[in-house]
Amino acid sequence: MTAWSRMSVRGRLTLTVTVASAVALLALSWLMLFWLRGALVSEVARRNDVALDAYVDFARKEPKSVTQLILAQNSEAVTLPVRLLTPLGVGPSDTLAAVAFEPYPTPGMVVPESGRDPLVLALQGRELPREVDRSEFVTKSKRVPTEQGILIVQVATSLSDVNRSVAVVRLALWVVVPSLLVAVGMGSWVMTRRSLEPVADLRRRVGDITSRTLDERLPVPPTDDEVAHLAVTMNAMLDRLEASSKRERQFVSDAGHELRSPVAAIRAQVETALAYPDTADWSSVGVTVLAQGERLDRLVGDLFTLARLEEGAFGPVPDTEVDLDELVLEQVGHLKGRRLDLSGLSAARVHGDAGQLASVVRNLVENAGRHASETVRVSVGTEGDYARMVVEDDGPGIPAEQRDMVFERFGRLEEARSRDRGGAGLGLPLAGRIVARHGGTLELDDSELGGARFEVRLPLAQPEPE
Repeated sequence: MTAWSRMSVRGRLTLTVTVASAVALLALSWLMLFWLRGALVSEVARRNDVALDAYVDFARKEPKSVTQLILAQNSEAVTLPVRLLTPLGVGPSDTLAAVAFEPYPTPGMVVPESGRDPLVLALQGRELPREVDRSEFVTKSKRVPTEQGILIVQVATSLSDVNRSVAVVRLALWVVVPSLLVAVGMGSWVMTRRSLEPVADLRRRVGDITSRTLDERLPVPPTDDEVAHLAVTMNAMLDRLEASSKRERQFVSDAGHELRSPVAAIRAQVETALAYPDTADWSSVGVTVLAQGERLDRLVGDLFTLARLEEGAFGPVPDTEVDLDELVLEQVGHLKGRRLDLSGLSAARVHGDAGQLASVVRNLVENAGRHASETVRVSVGTEGDYARMVVEDDGPGIPAEQRDMVFERFGRLEEARSRDRGGAGLGLPLAGRIVARHGGTLELDDSELGGARFEVRLPLAQPEPE
């Protein structure tokens, strides 16, 4: 388990918001400094260009005067005050300007490879250094050809004010950004705690609900947010748990009755026979004991099969061909006291477990026989790639709002049902799970006979290629 997963939801949210805010603020701060310096440097460059154009205009108008001034300035015998060029100082006070003179070589003379440096005259401020630091100055130069040589006018404007302004803003950001991050972190922690308080309250209330207090419900906040939706969902879950618990308790009662009834019948028959051994009909006692034993065996077998189906313990469906119509003919023989309609019976072959599919047919037919008034109709046929079996009765039917219940484990419609008329609530859930295991569907609808109509659809067995 990582440190991240060990943190609380509030801690993870606070850390995520703080880190995201830090990244965003740092990026915005860098962009702001970049934009601010760019804007200030652009303004300095504009002023530098204005000063350069002014000096270039003067050099073009008075090239001889400028050349003489440069030669005089660099002569050891003559000292020319720079103030004579004060009228040229058109640049700002933080601007340095100079003009250099490169004379043309005399015709026929060979210029040495290491020619001497050009003569330089400072027009404004001090003389420019040979290498100007680009981070400290904005520089630009232009060449002006004359009769005697080339005048190179260069202007440099200091970026000291720009650098100071950017440094002040950077220092302010170093103070403001951490303060904002602290405020964001604290605000996120507080807001997350307040937002999760209803969830914590729901958790405490759910923790207090036990199997004996499933009738309790969680309070739903008046807000239409995720917490309210969670409370509604959990209340719906509690409704299902309560209903399931009631059905299980009912099943325990019914199953106990179902198990006790055959045991009681066996015990009564045997005790009576033992009390009057000379007059007892031991053959009848044996028949009764065998019948009740079969009933017990079937009930226990259904419970065991249903549990294994829900656990998926049967594995893949066998690739055995089963004649569905023959299964129907075998199982309907157990139906007594009802008129049986098999006019819609035709051949249909599927792959599967013959024993489980026989259990499906038996449960559906017996369920129809218990609730039919007179007639039970069973039909088998094919429809496309599916085999189709329909079991119908002319009984009272099943209301639409209760149809899902009959396929639930332990589900029965009546609150109290007699042994002869009601089962343990396992037949239809067992049939539904067996059909689902075989890749089919079991659906419930109204029958034209007036009762319930159960339709089973299973994939047809495909003929093997010759």
